[in-house]
Amino acid sequence: MRHSAINSVPWFLCRYETKSMSALQLPVPAIPTLESCAQSLLDSYRSTETRYRYRMAIDAFLSSRQPLTRAGVIAFLYPIQCKSWARASIHVAALKALAKECRLQGVIDDRAYEGVMQYPLPRRPKGKRMGNWLPLDQVKRLLEAPDTHTLKGKRDRALLCALVSTGLRGQEVAGLTWAHYQSRDNRMCFVDVMGKGGRLRTVPIPTWAAKAIDNWRSTASRTRRYSHWMFGVGYYRIHQLVAEYAAAIGVRLAPHDLRRTMAKLLRANGAELEQIQGMLGHQSLINTQLYLGGVLELRRGRAAVDGIDITLSEVEIEIEEQNEQISATATADDGG
Repeated sequence: MRHSAINSVPWFLCRYETKSMSALQLPVPAIPTLESCAQSLLDSYRSTETRYRYRMAIDAFLSSRQPLTRAGVIAFLYPIQCKSWARASIHVAALKALAKECRLQGVIDDRAYEGVMQYPLPRRPKGKRMGNWLPLDQVKRLLEAPDTHTLKGKRDRALLCALVSTGLRGQEVAGLTWAHYQSRDNRMCFVDVMGKGGRLRTVPIPTWAAKAIDNWRSTASRTRRYSHWMFGVGYYRIHQLVAEYAAAIGVRLAPHDLRRTMAKLLRANGAELEQIQGMLGHQSLINTQLYLGGVLELRRGRAAVDGIDITLSEVEIEIEEQNEQISATATADDGG
């Protein structure tokens, strides 16, 4: 029996339309908005740090209800720029990236885009900030602040020891795993730590800091909190912990201040600049010199201003004491 022509066609080439095209319900594409563009922009970044900082800046801009135009950006950034140059720079970069994404998705026109992109970056202040650091006695008080009778206290002490003794950045400490903790030349080190610019470095750990880390490891290994991460906390949690323990001893600190503290203590003990440069992971020795404050010496007895010795006369001292007594009497009268 001879087959018909339609039966000779393979089945997967046959089209059987069970419904008309008009009956199909196709999804309607969503209209892009400022919020959807912001989410698309944040999802495009791989760096957690960049996503966090840009999210904070964009959320603050959206909360202000300002339009994404030059006038709206100026009204939003002016009070921020008056307070902090660094914070304003991050906000400007985030808003320019948002304007570029909104232009690609058709949320804003070319005129608004050009107005935002022409907004100048905040002018960086000249000179070098001195920064903050701790003397040796306050460092000891800071390291003794955590309660080592608890699991959290042992972890926090080990974390603070890692920050102070090695000069690692907060992000670098947050990324440490137990695989980084190795022995080199009979000394424990953090091996192949990834720093800025993708540069790897190995930093030695002093004995007292290694003991705190070993104590934390031996305790955590018997609990469920033990993992391949050394501390299991992110950078912003590290920032909070440092601020909490610094407030307990009456000072204000950030993780980067402990990095500067390590560099200052090494330099005070006669360490060479090349050694400090290797510990900090600086590419240039000039950066290390600027980081240490250049040639400016502030320690008592070594500062240049200590060479100016002026002794006040007894008459001037008596006048100062009388003024202090008068001020004290006036304060007591006001209190009564």
